[in-house]
Amino acid sequence: MPKTSSAQGRDFLSTGYSPPAEGAKAFFDKSHINFPLGFLDLHSVPEYFWIPAAYRPSSWSVDFSEMASGQLARAEALACSGCRHACHVMLYADTKTQLFGRIPIKHIILMQMRFDGLLGFPGGLVNPSKETLEAGLSRELSEELGVAIPISAENHMESCHAPASSPSSSHLITHFYVKKMEEEQIMEVERAAASTAADHGLEVLGMVRVPLYTMKGGGGLASFLSHSFIGNARSQLVDSLLRFNLVSPKELHKALTHSLKIHTHTAEDLQAALVLTEVKRKQF
Repeated sequence: MPKTSSAQGRDFLSTGYSPPAEGAKAFFDKSHINFPLGFLDLHSVPEYFWIPAAYRPSSWSVDFSEMASGQLARAEALACSGCRHACHVMLYADTKTQLFGRIPIKHIILMQMRFDGLLGFPGGLVNPSKETLEAGLSRELSEELGVAIPISAENHMESCHAPASSPSSSHLITHFYVKKMEEEQIMEVERAAASTAADHGLEVLGMVRVPLYTMKGGGGLASFLSHSFIGNARSQLVDSLLRFNLVSPKELHKALTHSLKIHTHTAEDLQAALVLTEVKRKQF
């Protein structure tokens, strides 16, 4: 079993993870990793780093009920006294379509632009004392997407405490689901979300597809990952891309590396815009 550590550091794959809390059990000293990670060069990562769930050996599962991200067993999450619960789902489908007739899209993954300007997955608050998690999630999907989508316990991926940096995160437990659909079903969801969904234009500003390809100039997945996400939605997306083999580890690592560069340029642009705004403000 790898040695655990509460040392602070960064995730080697995703910019979406926060530094772990004291006693974290999924944050490892690289000198004690004794299994192949394939794409990971241990000489190029920090002394301590985060291993995404999709790449942890199954033999570790029992030892990870309380991880740096606050992950919980489903039963433990439901037994939490005084906690609020939110369920969200990643809907996806395979596709043979190509962008510009030459760039394979491969998979369609749906996310949404929220009312607060952040990207997230469809779903919302549920009340386990009055409904099952899955029934509550299906209800939220009907409101946000305009269609009834059955969700089962088999679609459940993880339950965890919401990141402390998330709005209204106090005592909030998030439950994440993944459901594969047919391409036509996904397209029907998109049509309904824009035409009949009760929350369209209010809590949900619009559905968006995740571009899983990388263009010559670096656009695509890297640019998408550089946007702002609600809570742990970005880490949920990254973990799911790996777990379901929707993007190769090498491609994802390349996209995240470029995404960090985009963040740097974005900060510079924002600073320039701030300076211009300050000049204009002083003129009035």
